[in-house]
Amino acid sequence: MKNHNDLKMDQIQARKNKEPIKATFMSTLIGEVDLELKRNIKSDPDEVLIKVATKFKKNIQQTIDVSGSTPNLIMELTLVEYYLPKVLDESEVRHYVEALVNEHGKDMRKIMPELKTIQGMDMKLASQILKGM
Repeated sequence: MKNHNDLKMDQIQARKNKEPIKATFMSTLIGEVDLELKRNIKSDPDEVLIKVATKFKKNIQQTIDVSGSTPNLIMELTLVEYYLPKVLDESEVRHYVEALVNEHGKDMRKIMPELKTIQGMDMKLASQILKGM
């Protein structure tokens, strides 16, 4: 996963490579991250990037769902996903859930907070797996 500094370097590289659409999108993403950081100075820039990129991804996906796909939207979606952590697949989520159940029993109050700390964890899927056990 890329971090906040990587995003800025990638944006500069896009400008050097004369990729205006890519550079503009990245500038917008940087601007939103910087705005969030100004609002909450103590925030970790990389965590803010994940939060903002997640919001961007959701908005782009909604636009695609409503208006249809365009090459620019696909490019933006690909770019924003590049800055998000990898989402764990079902087998990986199941592995974590099973390990925590072995450690804590089926106590959701102990398991769910620990699952939240795992980067890329699909909490909805984890909850479904836990309830199905």
